[in-house]
Amino acid sequence: MEPRMVPKLKPKSKWKSITKIMRQCSAENTARSYRTGIIKFLDYIYGIEETRRDGNSPQGGGNRSPDMEFYDALALQYLEEDRDHADDLTDFIAEHRDAAGKSKAAWKAGVMCWFEANKIYLHPQESRRIRVNARARTQDRIPTREELRAIMEHSDFQTRALIMLLSSSGMRAGEAVHLKWSDIDLDRGMIRVRAEITKGKVPRITFVSLEAMEILRGWKDYQPTYIEEKRDYNTGCDIKGDPDLVFPCTYSNVLKKFRRALIRAGLGEQDGSTGRYTIHLHALRKFYRTRLPAGGASVDAVESMMGHMGYLADSYVRLTVDDLERAYRQAEPELWVYKTKPINEGELKHLESENRELRGELADIQQQIAMMNAMQADVAAHPEVLQTLIDKRIREMKESGEI
Repeated sequence: MEPRMVPKLKPKSKWKSITKIMRQCSAENTARSYRTGIIKFLDYIYGIEETRRDGNSPQGGGNRSPDMEFYDALALQYLEEDRDHADDLTDFIAEHRDAAGKSKAAWKAGVMCWFEANKIYLHPQESRRIRVNARARTQDRIPTREELRAIMEHSDFQTRALIMLLSSSGMRAGEAVHLKWSDIDLDRGMIRVRAEITKGKVPRITFVSLEAMEILRGWKDYQPTYIEEKRDYNTGCDIKGDPDLVFPCTYSNVLKKFRRALIRAGLGEQDGSTGRYTIHLHALRKFYRTRLPAGGASVDAVESMMGHMGYLADSYVRLTVDDLERAYRQAEPELWVYKTKPINEGELKHLESENRELRGELADIQQQIAMMNAMQADVAAHPEVLQTLIDKRIREMKESGEI
């Protein structure tokens, strides 16, 4: 039996509706999956067998949007009730034991996000006990420089620029598609990642390599032509066409183009358990995470520029923009895809010293070879001299008792 419709609460209600919370979520896909999880949770709690749909939605059948007026009211009703939230969530996940682990993980995250937005906090131990039994994970891998070059050779201009930006900045692909030209200082190679496009709603600073700066300048000049070409030829490209955006296309289109380039480059290997590609866009972020520390950048600096919440809360406060830039530029050569890492003065002196030692050893060897050749020439010219030496040595060995 469906619950009675509750009257709308006053605007100053202490509770936040589903719609209000989802508006604060920058990633559209995340907001959609979270909303689905909360609606399914409410359907389970109140015994609604089939999700209520909006009769005014332009889509038909099961594609119609959920009736958010109904579910917002139902959500506020739930929050007003005296309930054991941990038990409700545990029972909900258990009821959907046959659903895919990834889906259950997203539903759980959505409900907990809704709880926390309304200041309902589960104890960490309670949260851990609500197991979603996620499905097998893809054995992904980080691409090499050679593989990145191969992928870019089979990509269009926009995708090449995106690959260079992601691999050299540590940004998430979902952040990059919302990036504006005004967020990038192309002279300094610095990016101000706005709070509204980040996963944790916290702004940060990161940088791009010299290589990325070069290709981004070229892409910025070509971008208006690119947008017009897509419009003129009606290619079906899922393009936003906003010239203020660095990459005026949707996240789904970015994924399609990357996968297409991956396959054309002969790198379309898929995991046997999950069927997912072993190299994917997120691997570019891992490329950054492993290579920048190898160049000498501190973990604090790397994690801060990547936007990991723990470091943004702690290390970022201590590290200035100049500190981050200094750490980045010193380690930057590790991120280069085409350029060759320069040799510093210390390494050059060490190589010169080794070279001198090798030249000396080579001269000694050449001298010894010359002496041996001279001896061989003498023996060849006077074989009786060698026989005399051999006889003399045999007599000495007999006298000493050696033979």
